[in-house]
Amino acid sequence: MTASFIKIRFTVFDMENEEIDLEQILNILSSDEARNSAICQLVGKVNLPRSLVERAVQVYEKAGRFNEAADVALKAGMKERAEGLYQRVVENHEKAGRFNEAADVALKAGMKERAEGLYQRVVENHEKAGLFKDAADVALKAGMTERAVQDYEKAGRFNKAADVALKAGMTERAEQLKILVNLIDSNSL
Repeated sequence: MTASFIKIRFTVFDMENEEIDLEQILNILSSDEARNSAICQLVGKVNLPRSLVERAVQVYEKAGRFNEAADVALKAGMKERAEGLYQRVVENHEKAGRFNEAADVALKAGMKERAEGLYQRVVENHEKAGLFKDAADVALKAGMTERAVQDYEKAGRFNKAADVALKAGMTERAEQLKILVNLIDSNSL
């Protein structure tokens, strides 16, 4: 496979204000992928021509790497483009049944309501499967504290349930759970 070199005609300055020929540096990299990776890492740190960033986003899109494309677009201030790409990532995860990943991306992209619905679905799926600790972990991550406490209790994780309840201001419940934990611990000797 032959590398196609990007012609870049600009310079940047390092910390000591010395001129750096970024064109030369990028063009010695062995592949488009390496150049795109460098460009993506430079976004936000160096004032890059928009055409370079756009090209990097397109390359990631063509490769089906929509999350990376969205991250680069967002860092470069291409908010609308990033939102569309994140939307696509969420949809792809949903189609594949990866609701937790879909929710994480939705949350990262600012789609709070969508993320909440997806996290709710993940919690329900874990509960149906009897995976109460996993359900509790996701519920806690999603801010569903009371549900997290209930699921930690169902999983027999009373200490964790007590900690979460205490942090959520559910003082009486936390105290009762701590008493239970102490009884269990004292009887296990």
